[in-house]
Amino acid sequence: VPPQYGALFILAWDPGNLYIGGGANGSLGALYRIALVRDGDDDITGFTGNAVRVADAPFNDGGITLDPGGHISYAQWPSNGYGQIDLATGTIVNQIDLNPLGVAASSAMVAFIPAGFPGAGGMRIASWSGGEFYEADYSVDPGGIIGISSVTPVPGSTLPGGPEGWAYVPSGSPEFSAPRMMVSEFRNANV
Repeated sequence: VPPQYGALFILAWDPGNLYIGGGANGSLGALYRIALVRDGDDDITGFTGNAVRVADAPFNDGGITLDPGGHISYAQWPSNGYGQIDLATGTIVNQIDLNPLGVAASSAMVAFIPAGFPGAGGMRIASWSGGEFYEADYSVDPGGIIGISSVTPVPGSTLPGGPEGWAYVPSGSPEFSAPRMMVSEFRNANV
């Protein structure tokens, strides 16, 4: 996988593989898959084989995720875009310029709020370096393609340290009595 590395994820139905963005932030960026090694407790202990390029993902950055349309959604930095990949074909099936929608340059993260959290199913986009978070109004067509009709800043959510990635903390996790998300701040080296 060529550096710089972007976001990574494991699909629920494919727990034996890790997907990771390579060549992040560049026009030749791509999505790669590598097989995982797990121990008897199902903990990841390493990798096996070589990574395989599975799709183009130009300008991939800190957010790559499965979306409600069944495709892979990702933020494009520094081009301030949104893209969708069909893993079955390895092709980009959708790209949206976020500039006309008012997203501050440039998008770095995209996520969909999981079930059990306030706003479940909602789409969020974060920008680096100003740290703006946005709620995106979206629709999904029968082919799984997402259309974004508008974005609205989430009041009081700006993270000036540069949001680069986030994860929703599973309900019932120790030390977390209410729904929370953890966010990495690129510039401040904080979580």
